[in-house]
Amino acid sequence: MTETPETPTERSVTIVFGDIAASSSMTAHFGDLAVATALRSFFVRLQELQGAYRGEFVKSLGDGFLMVFADTVDAVAFAVAIQESLIRQPIRVSESDATVSQPHELRLRIGIHEGKVFLTDTVYGREILGTPVNLAARLTANAKAGGIVLSQIVAAGLTNEQRTKLRPKDAFVDIKNLGTLQVSVIDVLDEAAS
Repeated sequence: MTETPETPTERSVTIVFGDIAASSSMTAHFGDLAVATALRSFFVRLQELQGAYRGEFVKSLGDGFLMVFADTVDAVAFAVAIQESLIRQPIRVSESDATVSQPHELRLRIGIHEGKVFLTDTVYGREILGTPVNLAARLTANAKAGGIVLSQIVAAGLTNEQRTKLRPKDAFVDIKNLGTLQVSVIDVLDEAAS
């Protein structure tokens, strides 16, 4: 007997889409087990931070994640916090024979967008659907390691303190199949170096 699928619930949320930079090359260099071990540590840290910023974990995407937040300020504060935590306490990928090569530190790319999405529970787990999810994923692809790219709709909802971290103010990125979107960038890795 199959269950009748639940009707998707529409919600206005801020979507945080994160991806570990260069995970494929790390896997090729260090091996599956070393990267899987580092990713496990990363997801533990992600879980520790998510509650402090009232985030809702939707799903793991192998070397990435998808979360939603009811509040834009919390979403951006979370994104900055996870990036800063990777700088303060790096998670390193290394081979079991440490003499072979130098360890590599995990770096995260994050995209943030907001809008109305549909959330539903399926037999395969939690799903989130809608154009805002696609936009957040595409923004992630435009972020550099240690960076956060956010849409202008997200930037407009930030606190004055959060706005001081944004640059440039008027950047535009082409979003595959969705047009051009005005964005702002927070380079957490660059800020830590200065």
